[in-house]
Amino acid sequence: MLKGKRILIAAGGTGGHINPALGTAGYIKEKDPDAEIIFVGTKDKMEARLVPQAGYELRTIDISGFYRSFSPEAIKHNLGTLSKLLRASSQAKRIIKDFKPDLVVGFGGYVSGPVLRMAAKMGVPTAIHEQNAFPGVTNKALAGRVDRVMLTAKQAEKYMKPKNPCVVTGLPIRGDILRVDMILKKYKANDCVFLHATGKGGDWFVEELRKAGVDPAGHPNIRVVEYIDIPKCLPAADLVISRSGASSLSEIQALGKPSILIPSPYVTENHQYHNAMALVENDAAVILEEKDLTPDSLTEKVDELLGDKSMLAKIGANAKAMAVLDATERIYETLCEIVK
Repeated sequence: MLKGKRILIAAGGTGGHINPALGTAGYIKEKDPDAEIIFVGTKDKMEARLVPQAGYELRTIDISGFYRSFSPEAIKHNLGTLSKLLRASSQAKRIIKDFKPDLVVGFGGYVSGPVLRMAAKMGVPTAIHEQNAFPGVTNKALAGRVDRVMLTAKQAEKYMKPKNPCVVTGLPIRGDILRVDMILKKYKANDCVFLHATGKGGDWFVEELRKAGVDPAGHPNIRVVEYIDIPKCLPAADLVISRSGASSLSEIQALGKPSILIPSPYVTENHQYHNAMALVENDAAVILEEKDLTPDSLTEKVDELLGDKSMLAKIGANAKAMAVLDATERIYETLCEIVK
C-alpha cells in the first residue's frame, strides 16, 4: 500500500504522457486517500492546464528537447537546451529536497529526464512507464538508472537496458470508455451519424464540403463538430480509422474494435508505426502507411473490411485479446513493491 506516502510524478509534453499519469494518480488516491501526490512538468505545455484541472499541484522546471538537425537554427537551439538541462537538474534537486518523496515516477516527456535522474542519484525509489512499443529517448536513457521499468507493450523491452526486469502493465484507459459501451449497444442503426472533428475553428471544412457539392445542413446524418466525444463515439463504431497513439490503441483494444491504422510519420522515432505493428503482427488491425494513403486506397481498405464480417469480427476479437483492462492496478501493485 501507498498509504501516507509522498509521490512525485513527472510527465509532460503531450496527452499521451500526461493522461496515463493522471489516471495512475487518481487510482492511487482512490486506494490510498492519505497518499500525497504532486506533479513536475513545464509551465508552457499541456500539463500546465491538465494537472491543476485534475486537482493536483504542479511544480515546474525549465526543459526542452533537442532538434535533430545540424542547421544553424538547430545548433543554436540545442546549445540553449544544454544550458536548460543543467538548470533543470538543479531545479529538480530543489523540488525533491523540498517535497521529500518516498517514490518518484516518470511517465515520459523531456521533463522526466532530469527529475528521475536526480531522484535516482539521491537514492529515492524510482520507476518509469513507457507508453509506446518503441520507447522514447528519455525513457531509454533512464531504464538503466531506475528501480523499475513498466511497459505498455512487451515489444518495447528489446530496446531497453533496464537495471531490473521490465514489468508489462498495459496503459491506463478512461473508465467511461467501457461504461458507455453498454449504453450504445441499445442504440438503433439510424441513430448513428457521421461525425467529422476539425479542431477549433473548423468552419473551413464546412466550406470545403460545400465547394464539393455537399452541404452538411442538408444532410441530417452528417455533423461537422470541433471535437468528438470519444467515449461516446468509439463504442458505436463498426470500424475505426485512427492514428496509432498508445492511448488510442489501448481504447481500441479495450473495446475490441477492428481498425485501420494510419501511423503518423511525424512523431519521434516513428513510434506510431511500431505501435501499429504490435497489433498488425497479431492480426488485430490493418495498417495503411501515410505514404500509401490516397482516397482510393483508404476506400478500398474500408470496403474490404466492411464487406467481410467474419474478418471484421476476427480482427476485433484479436484486438480485444490484447487488451489490458487492469493497467492502473498493475502499475499500483508495481509501485507498492518498490517502496516496501
